[in-house]
Amino acid sequence: MPALITAAATFTVALVIAIFQFRSGLTAVPGSPVELGETAFTFTVALVASGIAAIMLHTTAKQVALWTGLSVVLWAWFAAAANGFDDVLADRFTGDRVGTALAWCITAAAIIPALRNSRLLASSRIFLGVGLILQSLAFFLDFGRGGLFHFAAVEDQFSNFYLAAYLAGLLLIAMSLPFGRPGAAMPLLSRISELSPARAIGIGWSALAWPMWRIAHPTASYADFYAARISRKLDKGQAHRTLGRFLFTHDAFAPQDQNREISFDKEGRNYFEQILSFGLTESATVVDYGCGSLRVGQHFIRYLRPGAYWGLDVTERFYRDGLSLLPGDLVADKRPNLRLINLHGIAEARSAHPAAVFSIAVLKHVPFAEMEQYWRNIADLMSVSSFAFITCDVASKTVRTSSMNWAYTEHQLKEAIGLALPRRDVHFTFSGGMKHFGNTPFQRATIYVGPYRPSAN
Repeated sequence: MPALITAAATFTVALVIAIFQFRSGLTAVPGSPVELGETAFTFTVALVASGIAAIMLHTTAKQVALWTGLSVVLWAWFAAAANGFDDVLADRFTGDRVGTALAWCITAAAIIPALRNSRLLASSRIFLGVGLILQSLAFFLDFGRGGLFHFAAVEDQFSNFYLAAYLAGLLLIAMSLPFGRPGAAMPLLSRISELSPARAIGIGWSALAWPMWRIAHPTASYADFYAARISRKLDKGQAHRTLGRFLFTHDAFAPQDQNREISFDKEGRNYFEQILSFGLTESATVVDYGCGSLRVGQHFIRYLRPGAYWGLDVTERFYRDGLSLLPGDLVADKRPNLRLINLHGIAEARSAHPAAVFSIAVLKHVPFAEMEQYWRNIADLMSVSSFAFITCDVASKTVRTSSMNWAYTEHQLKEAIGLALPRRDVHFTFSGGMKHFGNTPFQRATIYVGPYRPSAN
């Protein structure tokens, strides 16, 4: 309710100013109330935007206050572009410098909290920070007007640059806010990134970053590259959809340090139930290949006997975060086995004779050059009586769907499985809506690889 009242009040004030402006007309005598109305109209644009955003985005009063403060910068942009600070502020306050100083103080008060908010895009904070530095320089240079030092031309250039920097930063923040109905909201920036041209840029950047990273890590795999990039983001305190200790949310202003454990026990349960439906009992042993932060593994840790869960991943960082989200007594009692994906880790897990090997949302991060190794590792973990449960994206043709995601054809996957795991039944089950990259459709799929079938002879 406080958020709604704040948003409604903000919107009402903005609407009243807008009505005053339109009734006064667009032609004004300098210094008249109508000129004040014209100046206020630019401020109205920002307030209306913040009011509508507050109502539509279901934000809190604190978020409305921050967004309204940032919108003052938009007012400065429109006012400066139309009239310049001299005309807009000099008649309202006792001199041009006082008005400029007030504008600088208001802007700084709005920008500094945003710079400290690690939830915001780094690029938006860079733009805002650069804008504040340039505005500060312009503000101090302004005191040289008419005196010993005169930097009017330089100051004007700073003004152009800092206003442009502010506008760019604000647009990035706006595009980071969740638009849409609750439960289905997504930032505009994410929606844009779903477009093929935006994806192509991300793919191109990742395609360049991978060989550059290989220069410093010549013996590393793409899996190592993926783990390094994600770990770097987690180390910065950024939330990830499926990994790490922080709760992922589309809310650009939500607290960064929300612990994932508040909803962790609900994550991955659908996959757990699907795998159980193949007849696994509490006495079985399972291997979670690419266990990540244990969002699926946690349910098997609770369900199985002590020591029966094996989780493998390319970095300890992922499953270490998962352990921190589980009760300490549960971990001590169930004793999950967590290992790195290497020859030793795979051999240890295989020696436990797992009844099932599952790999959730891993194969889509495997490039074609390493797909053969992926299936060879799965095969090395399985016995003749084991089955495998794998999720991936399947497309009408091989396509890189985002910076670190791929979708393969059903034929390619069956061929790779047949080479690594011959004489086994393979079934594909498709779920979820059809997505597209350009003109190529792709869909989420589950692959079931059954136990070994001995020859009829």
